[in-house]
Amino acid sequence: MTNRVVVFTGPMKTAKTLRLLHAYQAYAANQKRAKVIAFKPRADTRYNDKCIRTRLNPDVCIPAEIVDSSAEILKLVKPSIDLVLIDEANFFDPDLHYVVMKLRNQADVFVTGLDKDFRGLPFGPMGQLLAIANEVHKLKAYCDVCKKELAEYTQMLENGQPASAFVDTITPEGSVKTRTYETRCQEHFIPPHDLDEWIRVR
Repeated sequence: MTNRVVVFTGPMKTAKTLRLLHAYQAYAANQKRAKVIAFKPRADTRYNDKCIRTRLNPDVCIPAEIVDSSAEILKLVKPSIDLVLIDEANFFDPDLHYVVMKLRNQADVFVTGLDKDFRGLPFGPMGQLLAIANEVHKLKAYCDVCKKELAEYTQMLENGQPASAFVDTITPEGSVKTRTYETRCQEHFIPPHDLDEWIRVR
């Protein structure tokens, strides 16, 4: 049987983690003796505990290992593991897709993450993960401007205005008081005014 890499992706507020939870529950129901291990990046500071949680139901906890790098995941996944869960993959280092390619030789891998950063560009390792996935669920949110379920972008606002492209990519929600986030459709997403300059010098 071929192992799968399944990715749940899209902007904020699309219930990606809830979809991960449901997929995990369905997997566990079908394979009652399955051994599962879950991971979350240390950069995700929304819930300061060893749990994967969804904002829609924060009382539900999938016990998870908190790791600093994708290399740590490989060290912690034993050969007996059947399913690996990785939440907020966008916060991981660029080598995560290599790790996932190795893991799928022994286990199914379910992943969540934002596909695009606030610049509208692939977020961290997500582009590579989408390329190697067997199954991709691209989800949409309600646009905070037009209120239609067409949002594919996460807009970072600095003091109410679109943030500069030179702002740190990884700034967890709520970690900087002057920054807020909105979900935007293509029509209402505003790229950073200095995006071209950022691309030239990065």
